[in-house]
Amino acid sequence: MAIPVISVKGVVLGWALTRRRIAALRARGVPADEAERRVNPAAAAGKADWRILAGGLGFAAFTATAVLSDPP
Repeated sequence: MAIPVISVKGVVLGWALTRRRIAALRARGVPADEAERRVNPAAAAGKADWRILAGGLGFAAFTATAVLSDPP
């Protein structure tokens, strides 16, 4: 259970640091949309890489099949 807890803490920390950077830019007078774009330019694009998503789905399906089948 330690790994999921560490993972969630990492996500929360990343979110908090991003919000902190945006707040610092806003304090300098940068508009909200520009601050968001500067801190996270990939999110502004909003383009998903379907190959990675399909690979993850395939891995999940393979893992579920392996776990749910009754291996010898």
